[in-house]
Amino acid sequence: MGAKENTIPLNHVAARPPAGSATQKGKTRNGPPRRFLVIGAIVAVLGLFFGVRYWMYASTHEDTDDAYVTVNTHQISSRITGTVEQLLVDDNWHVTAGQPLLKLDPRDYQVQLQKDRASYLQAQAQLLQASAQIPLVEAQLAQARAQADSSKANSDYLQRTFERNSQLFYQGRGVISKQDLDTAQSQAETSVATYKANLAAVNVAKENLKVAHAQEEAARAEAEAAQAQVKNSELQLSYCTIVAPVSGRIAEKTVQTGNRVSVGQALLAVVEDNVWREANSKETQLERIRVGSRSTSRSMRSRTTGLRAGLTVCNQAPARTSPCFHRTTPPAISLRLFNAYR
Repeated sequence: MGAKENTIPLNHVAARPPAGSATQKGKTRNGPPRRFLVIGAIVAVLGLFFGVRYWMYASTHEDTDDAYVTVNTHQISSRITGTVEQLLVDDNWHVTAGQPLLKLDPRDYQVQLQKDRASYLQAQAQLLQASAQIPLVEAQLAQARAQADSSKANSDYLQRTFERNSQLFYQGRGVISKQDLDTAQSQAETSVATYKANLAAVNVAKENLKVAHAQEEAARAEAEAAQAQVKNSELQLSYCTIVAPVSGRIAEKTVQTGNRVSVGQALLAVVEDNVWREANSKETQLERIRVGSRSTSRSMRSRTTGLRAGLTVCNQAPARTSPCFHRTTPPAISLRLFNAYR
């Protein structure tokens, strides 16, 4: 019997994979691709980098979204009643401190100033007249004292004469006559009366001197009052020109030429050039907030950055009550940052 030959179809032989390729396929199915590992490593490194960076930033910085830009606004009003004669500025105009803003009609105040100056001159004249009376009264007092001294000396002399005549008449037994004695007595009594009258004149002169000094003081007080009234009138006249208290821009103008304005009426406002930011932070954020620290602002609308300024004021504000929820929020810290937008 002949031997049988074993035959294998060619398609079966071609379909059989090599041993090596089967091993590689098994390895590919068992682990992830290498590119996934690389991407994961990059993501991990980036996450670690930004995480550390955020931690370093958060540990040294404090953020708040409760901040706003503010500025001082000076309301301009009139200190006198008058009619606007000239309006020298308009809204959004920039002015400097001391620059005239508007002028009121000054004629009424000019007339009043002239009247007060005339009253002051009259008061000065009265003061000069009162002062001139004092030397005259002093001279009268000196004259009265001289007359009193003369009458006193004459009275003493006549009194001694009367005493001698009395001795001669009563002890000399007719050395002088009774008529001579009576004459000496009459003259002595007359001299005493004259001396008393001169003393009264001295007292009157003293009182007149006091009155003259009082009149001088009164005249001086009137002159000073008139001078003060002149200064007040000059001050009222100066109020006819209203000037800017600070440098800034004009806003809220509500007056026109020819308007009648009253005392305290708001006419316009001057917004200062010095702008700053105020931010509110919680009390727990105060540990790392110090005066002089640098700050950065970001606008929520325009998303601009780089607005840096130094922290100059750190004040604790009182507790605020929310009008929406009617609850008391914790006290806030007001951070005032000057020159933020320069």
